[in-house]
Amino acid sequence: MPTLFAVLRPAKVNLNDLILDPNNPRFASLGQKLDSVPEARFNEAKVQQQTYERMKTPRFDVAELRDTIINLGFLPMDRIVVRPWKVPDSKGKYVVVEGNRRVTALKWLLELHDSGRETFTPEQLKNFTELEVLLLDDDEAPINSRLILPGLRHVSGIKEWGPYVLPGTITIPEQISKNKDPYYQALEAADRANASGKLDLTEMEHLLESLLANQLVSVLDSARSDI
Repeated sequence: MPTLFAVLRPAKVNLNDLILDPNNPRFASLGQKLDSVPEARFNEAKVQQQTYERMKTPRFDVAELRDTIINLGFLPMDRIVVRPWKVPDSKGKYVVVEGNRRVTALKWLLELHDSGRETFTPEQLKNFTELEVLLLDDDEAPINSRLILPGLRHVSGIKEWGPYVLPGTITIPEQISKNKDPYYQALEAADRANASGKLDLTEMEHLLESLLANQLVSVLDSARSDI
């Protein structure tokens, strides 16, 4: 089975070709069942509009991110991760795997510009719409990649998902807080690979797999204690 770095490659896409994920795990906090929208309906106008409005709820702090982008521009320090939309004749359309908040913020800025409530320069609009992303080969990627990829960003505390997404009392952020050394070592390994022109997240992937397993094992232990 290939590792994550082997199934990610840099790509350039336009914001208009990115589809917000209507089955975003974040929506579990809103009471939505995961994987409830069929893939074929992802890009329907009403499905995308509902997803966009859900992402704009205060819980996800997209307004704060939008304002930061206005002030600083869009800085792709952590690239958005996308996958091909798996629908016939859908070439050139991509579903956001990691980065739905950032894509929502960028779409929000274009909406403000188009309505006249904000006015951006051509350079700003180019910054908002012509994006460098990481394209995931979803057919070859590890089955748990859609959990691992968001974890690469969110366990660092940039925007924690909260314990409601996955069960378990010893969450990944809590485990990292107790012992930060393995996490820092994994980051340093990724930095070294990046400095040499390679995308290698193997060490971070293995660490997150281990932390995720610990979190889920705690659920099993709790269930056994209740028997």
